[in-house]
Amino acid sequence: MESQISIKIDYNSDRKNPEDIFSAMALYISAQKKYGNLLADSLDLDVKYELILSDIEKGSIKSVLNSIANGLGQFINVQSMRLINDLIDINELDSTEKIEELIEFQE
Repeated sequence: MESQISIKIDYNSDRKNPEDIFSAMALYISAQKKYGNLLADSLDLDVKYELILSDIEKGSIKSVLNSIANGLGQFINVQSMRLINDLIDINELDSTEKIEELIEFQE
């Protein structure tokens, strides 16, 4: 295995629809995988970015994923976390200019 990424979701234990937590986790994992492959493709690399579930921690819900990307898993994981951190600070992406600014910052 090349590198690990963890995704943790805190939730209210009295939640009426607990399946929403697992759906959200699936969406986060899917987005991570898609972004990793998009990043590899944009760098014109012949790499398939794969995620493998290596652990689930009890408490909230936390999945620990190992990435495999022909030596680039750590790089892709770091870049995807940078994108997520940048998105957290943005209230809305409601204009072309804001999207272009995000793209330029990521590049």
